Amino acid sequence: MNNDKSIQQTPKAILKSMKIIHPALLVGQILFAGVIFSIKDKAVFLDIKNDKQDVVFYIVPLFAIACIIISIFIFKQKTDKIPYRNTLAEKLKSYQSALITRFALLEGASLFGIAYFSTTYNLFFLLVSAGIMLYFLTLHPNVDKTTDDLKLSYEEKIELEA
Repeated sequence: MNNDKSIQQTPKAILKSMKIIHPALLVGQILFAGVIFSIKDKAVFLDIKNDKQDVVFYIVPLFAIACIIISIFIFKQKTDKIPYRNTLAEKLKSYQSALITRFALLEGASLFGIAYFSTTYNLFFLLVSAGIMLYFLTLHPNVDKTTDDLKLSYEEKIELEA
């Protein structure tokens, strides 16, 4: 039996997998935040003044902003090259790669904020992560976003919806 054959996915199957990956990553962030919040052993507080001059107080939001900007830049850079692919399936595979890169950057920043919350119990860091998660929520892939991002032709959009 030859196991070297690659499985050919249809455009609809590729889009479906992107629609599954996105909420799975989001749920992972939410569950991690929930677990960390529920196992706390100290009182939770909100300190946005940074009286202790903690450098990480500034690093977490700056890292979050940097990851958002970098994710937008890399996503745009990767998707700008995609319209030159031959088939819709090739375009969607490249698009999936660009989306996963974007999601990974955002998830990393979110998890960093949650992890730092777990050491300080300052809700500020959890709020930074929540902001990233809200932005992440807006990035849910669908046919219209995919069509716009990839500048698909009408025929390709019809094939994607079929």
